[in-house]
Amino acid sequence: MTTKTKAKETIFHSVRIERKDFKDKLIQLVYLPTGTQTLLNEQLKTDKQFEWEFRISEFRAILQGRYKEVVWADFSAPALEGKKPWLYLSEGARTATGKLIHSRLINWISRILASRKREIDIPESIKKHEIRIELTSIADCFTSPVIKKLVSSWFLNQFCVRNKQLTWSIPNTRGEQKDIDFPKEWFYIFNGSENEAVSEPVYITSLKGENGKQYASYVISLHFEETDGQLIMHMKSSLRRWIYKPLLKDGKVFFPRNHRRSLYLIRSTRTGKQMTRFVMNEFQQKIYLSYYNQTVEMFEEMGFTPNLPVILSSPDQFYHSSPVAALIPYKTDDKSYPNLIEAGISKVEKTRIFDMFIAAFPLLQSAHPQARKLVTPPTTLKGGSIVLDHPEELRQEQITIETYAKKSALFPIIEEGLKSLIDSDKVEPRYSLEKQDGGKYLLKDNTSGRQIAITLKDCSEYVYLMQDLPYSAGGKLSSERKRIKEIKSDLQVADENTFCLIEIGKYGIYQNSDPKKAIEKGFLETNRLTQCFHPMDELKETDKLHKMKSCIADILARKGFTNQMISIYKEPLSNYTYYFPRCIATSVEKKRGYIFVMARMRDGITEVKYKGTDWMSLYESLMYLKAENKSSLYQSGNLDFHRFIEDEISTDQDVVVFMKDELPAKYRGGDEEFPYTAAILDHAAHRNPYIDYRIDGIPSAGTFIVESLGEYYAVPPKLKDNTGKNYNTKQNTNKPFKSRHPLRITLSKPTDEIAVNLHLMRNLSLTFAYFINNPLPYHLLRYHEKLI
Repeated sequence: MTTKTKAKETIFHSVRIERKDFKDKLIQLVYLPTGTQTLLNEQLKTDKQFEWEFRISEFRAILQGRYKEVVWADFSAPALEGKKPWLYLSEGARTATGKLIHSRLINWISRILASRKREIDIPESIKKHEIRIELTSIADCFTSPVIKKLVSSWFLNQFCVRNKQLTWSIPNTRGEQKDIDFPKEWFYIFNGSENEAVSEPVYITSLKGENGKQYASYVISLHFEETDGQLIMHMKSSLRRWIYKPLLKDGKVFFPRNHRRSLYLIRSTRTGKQMTRFVMNEFQQKIYLSYYNQTVEMFEEMGFTPNLPVILSSPDQFYHSSPVAALIPYKTDDKSYPNLIEAGISKVEKTRIFDMFIAAFPLLQSAHPQARKLVTPPTTLKGGSIVLDHPEELRQEQITIETYAKKSALFPIIEEGLKSLIDSDKVEPRYSLEKQDGGKYLLKDNTSGRQIAITLKDCSEYVYLMQDLPYSAGGKLSSERKRIKEIKSDLQVADENTFCLIEIGKYGIYQNSDPKKAIEKGFLETNRLTQCFHPMDELKETDKLHKMKSCIADILARKGFTNQMISIYKEPLSNYTYYFPRCIATSVEKKRGYIFVMARMRDGITEVKYKGTDWMSLYESLMYLKAENKSSLYQSGNLDFHRFIEDEISTDQDVVVFMKDELPAKYRGGDEEFPYTAAILDHAAHRNPYIDYRIDGIPSAGTFIVESLGEYYAVPPKLKDNTGKNYNTKQNTNKPFKSRHPLRITLSKPTDEIAVNLHLMRNLSLTFAYFINNPLPYHLLRYHEKLI
């Protein structure tokens, strides 16, 4: 009997872009008359509103939606001065098109000036200038600052055309799934910040009844990086959900205030269907298109005028309407009418969309042809249970958890949360939980004899301290200071090892009444560390336990607890000591400056120090951030940050780990060599490629790390609560799918062992339900940053 060997391959969703491939791809360059820049400069000097209202990206979006021939429009100063092209047209564009678009730009400017009631004569030399148009190859534009836009536009345009000749579906897998067809129609658009290819609306088959009205579209975007003079293109895929419930009902507009939102229109033209993006604004319960007069006139020229009230009243009726279809993206702010389509697309869809894209361009070469998957220790918890593990010196411990919530019913949920953290499914469990009188619990380590006494204390009489911050003429900072003073006045100083579970309302990004920061800092001054959560009444029953478990886990993590993974990793991590420095901007006594902080992982123990202090435990380092100590930590500048690091490094086994955006200024240029082994971490989604590890063509759900071109990429696993099968799609199962963005690790001295260790540290979270973005010590410093 022979055993079939499974085919395994690591696929980067990245390709190399070669200049030679574009020698025969021609493009028209259109130049502006030199006086255009002078005209605009005069207006910007005399009319500050003109700069805001000009909003040239809006003109660009409408321009590209009106003319398929437009590849890109550049409004940089050299382009407006006529020194470089401002308009890039496809090879087949008529000469008259460039002239017509030039006149539309002048009319656009004129209309905005007229709307400002400004009398100005645009010189005839600009209006009737003989347009200069040149024909060249895209290869000759490779030194241009806009080359990435040109290449992106060309590929997405061509994909939308070529995809119609491709036939794609997700094949049957193990006989358990029907074929899932991908959309045949794709549209090239400019969305205001980047080029995209957007698919026709896709019906989510797993939703039924009224929910079955819901559609979404796949979106492809392209991102670029330059490495050693080589242009590399990353292909990203995502989901855009279309709203289906009314945004206008009984004369009332359900529209997030002060927010703009998009309207996508699909119309038929002589050259096929086109999608155009417009922007809507709400004002006094009415919806307006941005640049209303200008866009309406352009609609009329296109042969239609959208009826906004009708579209907003019945968005689901316009998904496939004719002659114009209308689509409005769902926003998370649409709380009154939640969209039931979950966010994200599955790994298998990302894999197939990338395969579709590559099939349209068979000559493209992978940017990572020799990717090497590294061997790592096991990264799953044995038995699926979490074991509390404390690598520090064993000692008796007592902690108090105070609860600040409107209802005291938190205690049963906390008890369930504590139970869920122990390995109760084993025959001889290591930990046991004993409930005692007076709201006390004893967590026992049956192996070492260590025990932790946890006392719960109801402090619901102080919930008034969690209310919205009051308005202050001195601004939000003044309101925070008042609340901190109130907390210090009303709460007695707590005993050591006091933690607080605090119920706090939900606040949007732009709401200034959020009291969370004041609560965290105020409670710290009274010797308490806080863990905040949203009101339990707003959570589903299944989410309440998960949230409380997470809160308790975060509290225990500050006392040095992690899961059993630290025991598994302790040996491989023991060869090096890892340092994680941060230079955090802050304000001390109304002076802007910095506080230098560094975490250290050595033999499985995480410690923290500041400039001028000794190494402390996590708990001690957090308590040290009281106001009385912060002034001694203050640094007026960050030029000495690198010395703070170098003073701690003593051996070749020391590794200093930086985030890419937080490198000391001394090393940012790349000319200065590190005097130690340095690791630079980058998890920015737009800079890193998507990577899948395929087994027999199906992308794996597990975590892995690969090396390619001297750099390492650590990919997280599927989320623990994502129980769908590995080949499920958005179309046949409406599950939330989060993108697995890799962490790029660049080492000053490439070493597999160091890269693997940093990858393993992302598994060292206590909750483990979610794979953390950064190695555990960096992750733990987030709370320090909040208090700083």
